[in-house]
Amino acid sequence: ASCGLPTATAVTQEVTINRTQDVSLVCVASGTPSPTAEWDTTTLRSKYTIEIAESARKQVLTIHNVSEDDNGNLTCIAKNMVGTAEAELDLKINTPPLITSLTYKVLFHKSVCFDVQGYPMPDMVWYKDGESFVPESHHVYAHISKQTRFEISGCLKFEIPSHVDNGNYTLVASNAYGQARASTMASFMNDPMSMMPAPIARTPPSTSTAGPAWPTIDYQTPENWEQDTTYTRIETYIAVAVSSVVFIVVA
Repeated sequence: ASCGLPTATAVTQEVTINRTQDVSLVCVASGTPSPTAEWDTTTLRSKYTIEIAESARKQVLTIHNVSEDDNGNLTCIAKNMVGTAEAELDLKINTPPLITSLTYKVLFHKSVCFDVQGYPMPDMVWYKDGESFVPESHHVYAHISKQTRFEISGCLKFEIPSHVDNGNYTLVASNAYGQARASTMASFMNDPMSMMPAPIARTPPSTSTAGPAWPTIDYQTPENWEQDTTYTRIETYIAVAVSSVVFIVVA
């Protein structure tokens, strides 16, 4: 038989299982000269065991208690004296949603940014102060900065925010395997009405017994108003006195 590159075969090309289950994956190598088979396990985060069979031309990888961190491609490798061949297996772990981050940030736009994981990709619903909030119906839009099959990151960007946008923003992420919820407070600007001086109600002394005295509204004045007024009067007297002296001298 002629010599050549080996052939690598992942017996199953796609595997979907639930989190915390065990799974066994088979890698087979064939060709002349006789090859060896092995799995590339560098991306695995869960514990695993390996079984070698058929004079090292077959390797069985068993992953125990799989987690969402094991999502992705695994590589079956065949090697002989001539060279190397590879085959891919797509491992998908059904995982409930997880909101790893939800924060208010001041970027180019003031934003509420999020990071969500889960498989299948979770549906996301927003609320503001307990009421349904649809970004596309306001001066807000959702910007996605990163998306894979298992993770999505982005921000709600507020183009022209005002005090009416202040509030508690809640993100609910859900798929067939569960639901996650997280909230964050966003304060875009102060309410202009809160910056006005507070009115003070006062009731002047009554000079008649004919009827009740009506309260009047006064506004707060600075604490040093009387002192400042006194200083202003003294400065005025000094200015008048100096002017009088100058007039006398000139005359």
